[in-house]
Amino acid sequence: MRNRSLKFPPRAMLFMLVLALSALAFLTSCRTSSGLPESAPYWINSPNASAGRTAFLGVGTDTGTYGATLQAYENILTAISDTVGAEINDRYRLELVSYRAIADLELTTDAVYSYRPDSQTVTVYILASADEAIIRNMMNSTALAVEAATEVVNEKLAAASSAYRANRDFEAISLLTDAAVAAYGYKMPNPDGNFNAIIERIEEIAGDLELRVSEVNPDTASCRVITYRARGLFHPRVSNAEVSCFFLAIDPDGNDYVDGVVFRSDITGAAECSPQNYGLYGEGTVNVAPALDVYISRIETVAGEAAVAGLTEIFESKMTSYEYDRYSPAAPQGIAVT
Repeated sequence: MRNRSLKFPPRAMLFMLVLALSALAFLTSCRTSSGLPESAPYWINSPNASAGRTAFLGVGTDTGTYGATLQAYENILTAISDTVGAEINDRYRLELVSYRAIADLELTTDAVYSYRPDSQTVTVYILASADEAIIRNMMNSTALAVEAATEVVNEKLAAASSAYRANRDFEAISLLTDAAVAAYGYKMPNPDGNFNAIIERIEEIAGDLELRVSEVNPDTASCRVITYRARGLFHPRVSNAEVSCFFLAIDPDGNDYVDGVVFRSDITGAAECSPQNYGLYGEGTVNVAPALDVYISRIETVAGEAAVAGLTEIFESKMTSYEYDRYSPAAPQGIAVT
């Protein structure tokens, strides 16, 4: 009987063998592309929750289980934040890490799975769920808040741009600070209106400010300060600039303290700085800087110290000083604290 099986020439057989092995390798890679063991639970690839609940999946990888678990919880908080459109406060973060739950959201940890992808690391998956109605209400309230904040932020940004074009840099910084406070905690629809973007703009404007101290009179502890913008071809002077003077003084009880006075420049950027304090020492140093500290304080109150770290560094880098001596024979008569 004639053999009807297919016959391949040697070269064709080699080609078919290579093709088959390639297909097998591809299928094998598809099955293991996630790197998960076969024993991994189904919910890792298909997170779900019971009726009336919203599921959130977190994953973290670290050298130890504890670190990986913290990352997984942070992952869950990020997912909640993205869902409701607002930042999650630190109280929820502490509550989730400490109790594996968040009471306000009726969030619970439903399942945990961990494995070692290699000998050096641990990967942890956490499935959590929250009350669906609470999440939906948060989304609705956040949407209304974002709408109101967007109106304020856009108005402040437009006014700040106008002020900056008129060389009123401190007015621009003040308006941008208002915008940053309004935007904090929300995911704004306009990228330029997000909190971090506004802070970067404040830092940019503040970073360009420069002070020129002249006409120092050590007998009266006074000086003249010119504020200008170190950007552009002509370095324009800043109109209505705010200049802070800091100096050591003594209170009625004999205790030292640092006092500060803010002086405002005229439209030419010039300000006459003369500390007026009966407790001013007879001789010492006056530190002069752009008055950014008030804006730093406002932002820090809302967003914390880390949010103003860059602006604080700029403020400190811009500080300059001059010496005074009211004991000089040429100094006018008056009170001089020793």
